[in-house]
Amino acid sequence: MSSLLAAYFSWHYGRGFIEASHFAARIFKATKESFSFSLILRTFASPWKRSGEGYIKNDPSTWVTTFVFNSLMRVLGMVIRTFILVSGAGALFVAAIAVISIFFLWAVAPFLILGSFIVGLKELFL
Repeated sequence: MSSLLAAYFSWHYGRGFIEASHFAARIFKATKESFSFSLILRTFASPWKRSGEGYIKNDPSTWVTTFVFNSLMRVLGMVIRTFILVSGAGALFVAAIAVISIFFLWAVAPFLILGSFIVGLKELFL
């Protein structure tokens, strides 16, 4: 019985923590990839949608209109990408809190189970 208990604690606090850390790394990687931080940062100043209109050198009014439209689309793209970056940072923060909570609960789970069992027996027989 004691060798089984020792094997369990060896796994729980040894390999179990290693597997939990791999799980945490996968959570952070999936969150990072789902918000595609690197792509958003590389294209931060790009227009949100391309209009397809080119600059016509001989017509100043069309050139100014195209310039203003393209500038507005760039600003809109920056605003939307900023919102996505902030949302992604929030999701990473929530993931970090969840991982810390899971590691804490993993560390104290055997003692919580044992304590609950003892309290249950105490309530049953007293």
